Amino acid sequence: KMRVLLWHSRHDAFIFAPVRETLIGGFESLVHPTRGVPTVTWGVGSPIHAASRRQFANLRRGDIFVHLGPYDSNAPWWTLRKRGVRTIFYQTEPAKNCFGSPSDGNPEPDEIWDFAWSNLEACAAHLEQVGDYITLRYVPPGFIQPEPAALVPTVQAEKQHAETPRLLFFGYPFYKARGNCYRALQASLGSQLNATWTISTIGAFEDWWRDIGRRSVHLHLHKLCGTPQEQPPAFRLSPLLSRGARVLSEPCSPRDEAEYEGLLTFTPLAQIADSFRRIISEEGWAQGGHQRALAYKARFSPAVLFSSARVHELIQSNRPPAGWAVADPAAGRCQ
Repeated sequence: KMRVLLWHSRHDAFIFAPVRETLIGGFESLVHPTRGVPTVTWGVGSPIHAASRRQFANLRRGDIFVHLGPYDSNAPWWTLRKRGVRTIFYQTEPAKNCFGSPSDGNPEPDEIWDFAWSNLEACAAHLEQVGDYITLRYVPPGFIQPEPAALVPTVQAEKQHAETPRLLFFGYPFYKARGNCYRALQASLGSQLNATWTISTIGAFEDWWRDIGRRSVHLHLHKLCGTPQEQPPAFRLSPLLSRGARVLSEPCSPRDEAEYEGLLTFTPLAQIADSFRRIISEEGWAQGGHQRALAYKARFSPAVLFSSARVHELIQSNRPPAGWAVADPAAGRCQ
């Protein structure tokens, strides 16, 4: 059977869970013509130190290795490529250029996958400038099926139903420029605005969602909030939208916004407080979560994302990639 090995740093297990689960679901939706459905495993730690571990040693020609994130990203690209292993770097941060081009003097993977069009467009421009040819694919974190029990409110949550509705930020709100934006919203909304950044396991997240998150409007602010630089959608949207959250988002790049049209409410920072008040003034504003989750699933299920990015071509071809390409969301294919 074909093997797929996913790898990321040890301390990012929860942060990268939306991407990891999307990749697992996506690869398991594929069928190799002779090797069947891939066997997907994942591990954590430094790839340099892990190069001799069994997971790496077992990879053979036609297998796939994916490294997630900037930390410990000095993976054994060349060693694996010499064995015929397809290598992929999944870029997880806002980027102005690209990882792995010849200009940085480092070994590079066969492909770069990313969660945002703004990143991919910057990467493609950089690669063209330096004459590098790496395949690029748009594969954002997608719909992850929640456990059914996590969607059932507790007695305590029901008792809190009469509380004043809240606008919640899932993450640390005072990171870099985001802190200034959050404080500005606090000045307008007071105790109606809140944040949580201590959740580090899926179980804790499910408890938080069941008791608090499901009865709130959610806020999406960028790391460089309030700056003219276009910022990508964050990973935190995946678990929220998978549960049908209603999300007010700071604007993203036009191409990224098009992907989330109808799923997020994009609002300039200065209008977020008024938009929140308008939402909670609507009768039944907290309802419709199931329909929102289904709409997200229809467009962002792992199988749909892999099909749009034409990942099946990666596992069906024995030839190395011919050059970089950027998937066109309108055409639903790489070109």
